[in-house]
Amino acid sequence: MRSLLFKKGRAAVESLLNIRPKGLFGVITFIAAASVAVLCPNGLYAAENAVTTVTIDEAYRMAIATHESVKIAGEQVIEAGSNVDKATSAILPHLSAIGNYTRYSKEISADGFVIQPLDSTEVDVVLTQPLFHSGVLSARKQALYLLDKSKEGLRFSKDTIVITTARAYFDVLKAKKNVNIDIAALKRARQEEDVAKARFKVGALTRSGVLRAKAETAGAEADLTSAQTALTDSKTVLRRLIGESGEIDVVEPSLPAESSMTFDQLVDTAYAQRHDYRQSELDKSAAAEGIKVAKGGYWPSLDLQGLYVNRYQSPEVSFVQAQSLSGAVMLNFPLFEGGLTKAQVSAAKSEYNQAELASLSLKRDIAVQVREAYERLQALKATVESFRKQVSSAQENYDMVFQQFKFGTSTTVDVIDADTTLISAESSLASATYDQELAAIELKYNIGTVMEEVSSGK
Repeated sequence: MRSLLFKKGRAAVESLLNIRPKGLFGVITFIAAASVAVLCPNGLYAAENAVTTVTIDEAYRMAIATHESVKIAGEQVIEAGSNVDKATSAILPHLSAIGNYTRYSKEISADGFVIQPLDSTEVDVVLTQPLFHSGVLSARKQALYLLDKSKEGLRFSKDTIVITTARAYFDVLKAKKNVNIDIAALKRARQEEDVAKARFKVGALTRSGVLRAKAETAGAEADLTSAQTALTDSKTVLRRLIGESGEIDVVEPSLPAESSMTFDQLVDTAYAQRHDYRQSELDKSAAAEGIKVAKGGYWPSLDLQGLYVNRYQSPEVSFVQAQSLSGAVMLNFPLFEGGLTKAQVSAAKSEYNQAELASLSLKRDIAVQVREAYERLQALKATVESFRKQVSSAQENYDMVFQQFKFGTSTTVDVIDADTTLISAESSLASATYDQELAAIELKYNIGTVMEEVSSGK
């Protein structure tokens, strides 16, 4: 570390030597900059190595704001809104203008009357107002259901990115804790090695005992390297989720609020709050409207049309009206379509049946998911208490065995065994503790209330 700082300081000073200060102020500035470079070389690189501390609530908000899955869901809402506009346009009047110009090969006249002009220009303005199209209102209603479904999809996407971020965040916390555990284990291993060497010098321990202690130290170093690699990997995953490119650190989150609801209340809440379940119900409603849309093919359509025509001919044809205004009522009754409408109705009914089955399947899955999350949380509460007792006993046992090892009343194997037990107990407690906190968030996710916790900053 000292060598690295020296190199940075020397590089900074060398870069300053290329500067040619001018005037008294320039000389003073040069001296001040050189002093900073020599005394605080690492400060010049602080910006490059800055670490951003991210709380779990900040991680949630960053992920929601930057992750592509949420943005894609937002675009789907926009698309669904456009589909509502499309469906609405079928109800509103349509206005169009048509213009054409015709150039004939020659003018034709007979008995003093112009039969064919040399050229002709015509402009038609057509206004069409649909009066009755069966299924049009149902199509718009279907589009509105699908818009609501896409909004629920956006909310569900946020729920999903929140729980995914929570899992990644707790993975970093666990990895960070494991690094600390392995650092402590390495420190103990080196102390054990020092004691073994001291006892070997006075003839109280064989060389094999020293070699065993050295092997344990090397193993602890390897474990620490693996733990540090796991920490780096877990941070990479979290940075990807929250859209952060620089180095990050995490902090212990506050414990989630305990739910006082019974299992049945949790399931009922899930049915009412889960956005994916709401999506499935909206799918059913949209499919039901789809059947009405398909059945509209059996019914006639009625339109009101107004037409304005303006003609200009050169020379003007005899007995042709230059301008005209007319109105028409058009009735279109389907007599035979080759079974098209029947097939469309059949397909629409099948879509409804699929949506109904998918909703029923999800409802049953939700009950299972809530039960699993609830029981896992209860089990982890009991497990954490057991591991706390195990760590307490393992720590006391190690302290006692290590003191005995110092005075020659226990062997290297005894110390290694006690240390292994302590490491295992500490790792298990850390994992179970973080798993319990994550399980509380998982339960909120499974009942559809995880975003309420994020919004309230809990």
